[in-house]
Amino acid sequence: MERGLKLYWQLFWSFAKIGTTSIGGGYVMLPVMQRELVGRRRWLHDNEILDFFAVGQSLPGLIAVNTAVGAGYRIGGFWGAVASVIGVTLPSLIIICIVAAFFTRYQENKYVHSAFKAVRSAVLALVVAAVFKLGRKALNDWFRAAIAIGGFVLLAWARVTPPLIILGGIIAGVIIYYSCRKGLRQLAEEGEK
Repeated sequence: MERGLKLYWQLFWSFAKIGTTSIGGGYVMLPVMQRELVGRRRWLHDNEILDFFAVGQSLPGLIAVNTAVGAGYRIGGFWGAVASVIGVTLPSLIIICIVAAFFTRYQENKYVHSAFKAVRSAVLALVVAAVFKLGRKALNDWFRAAIAIGGFVLLAWARVTPPLIILGGIIAGVIIYYSCRKGLRQLAEEGEK
């Protein structure tokens, strides 16, 4: 029980750190999560983070909460998921309450507007860096690269929704898996002859 409680507290604090430093939404959470859960804690691998993030994005609700549920459950079971969700949401709740109290008073301030523009640029830099870092590891064959490029084109120009792109990726993955499996089975049968 002691080890379980220690793990739950570690999950809570790790996800509280992620929730506190992920200014700008769910996409910004990806590099912060990777650094904390893969790099620092070594609880997960890069591919697992990408999987949880993809599933979290395709489900209804907040990406941060959905991803915290998946990662927390993988690391610490049900109570790990609970600790992770509380950790990732509590900082946002506290911060938004504080900001809401002051924002109405200072929302027309030119310095506040300038600060928000700068934050948006910094958030974009974090997202692009995470995409390149994790993309190099995840896109290690032509098939995965083709799915990523196709998904990007559909999202950017055809305005296909992310859940449909993820569903398309799942379908393409299953088709390729069974095609490869069938091809391997045929090779094995030919080798037996």
